[in-house]
Amino acid sequence: MKQTLVWVLMVPFFCLLDPTGSVIEAEVRSSLISFLGNLSNGDTELATDLRWEQESDPCIDSWNGIVCNVENASVTRLRLERFNLSGSLDMGSLCNVPAIANSLARLILNGNYLGGGLPAEISVCRQLTHLQIGGNKFEGKLPDSLASMDNLKALNVSYNNFSGTLPNLSRISGLQTFLAQENQLSGKIPVFDFYNFDDFNVSFNNFSGRIPDVDGYFNSSSFMGNPLLCGNPLQNSCPRGKGKGISAEQELMYSGYAILGSVLVGVVVFKLCKKKRKTDKVDTENVVLAIDGSGNKATVPSSEHKTSAPLNRSEVSANSVESGMVSSSLVVVTSPTVNGLRFEELLQAPAELLGRGEHGNLYKVIWRKRGNVRCEKDQGLGNLE
Repeated sequence: MKQTLVWVLMVPFFCLLDPTGSVIEAEVRSSLISFLGNLSNGDTELATDLRWEQESDPCIDSWNGIVCNVENASVTRLRLERFNLSGSLDMGSLCNVPAIANSLARLILNGNYLGGGLPAEISVCRQLTHLQIGGNKFEGKLPDSLASMDNLKALNVSYNNFSGTLPNLSRISGLQTFLAQENQLSGKIPVFDFYNFDDFNVSFNNFSGRIPDVDGYFNSSSFMGNPLLCGNPLQNSCPRGKGKGISAEQELMYSGYAILGSVLVGVVVFKLCKKKRKTDKVDTENVVLAIDGSGNKATVPSSEHKTSAPLNRSEVSANSVESGMVSSSLVVVTSPTVNGLRFEELLQAPAELLGRGEHGNLYKVIWRKRGNVRCEKDQGLGNLE
């Protein structure tokens, strides 16, 4: 008796929630009817024929073209193929209702006369796995928002009048079917992972450039009818000099190689310059100085000494190369200071080029401490005689 009383009390409560007894919310029913009205250009008779009525339930009363989940609590599929629909696609009336956006998985409208563009709001229905609108009169550019529909598995936009470039559909990792033949689409074909596809067709459009590597998964019938396409699997060979192009990752990698190569070249050049400076320093130390009679003279080795032992550079003597000049001793500078003469002072003193000496260029240097000094730079000291 008590259990019966509880049920009697509960029935009025449910009736207050929805007088029609429908499980589907009134907002969902209104949205679906509005969507159909746009598809049919306001043909109210079509809604009656399909039993799409506000007072009924899409799932319980089996609206034509509607498929619900097992619990009859939400709409999962909307299939209206070949209904001679000639209106437009108002995705806002569907996808802006959360109850539909969170449940609708398939929208199939193939074989009608629908026109206009594909609204960007389509991406709000993020649960869509199948979007099939082939065989209509849609036009304009495919919205870039399509690339954000991560759950999309099948996209059919074939036999329409779509134009412009494709959105970056290669971002959709789970895409298995893409049909876009018989449109006016242009630009390059995105680099898809073709091994994921069960069906792929972009024939009879205006695509151009090299076909991405299909790895044998699709033949020429998927790409034919695009005069500006080239490469396998078509017989049109791409012109020489026009490669496959490189991706952003490859461009970054090649830039890194170029920078690394520049650094290595810089290091090599630096080491060569450093080595050259050391060589120049050695050359400047091997300068032969001829000091006139007013200064301290180095001892000139005798002829007997010359024959008995090899000559040291400090023992080398030579006559003046200038006529009228007295013979003077030559001193090879092999240390910073020789006979009180500092090499730094010699380099800082004023100099005058006299001519060519026996071992190299001969300079007259005015040295305040010791008068005039004749300097001869050795161009490659070997065994001097």
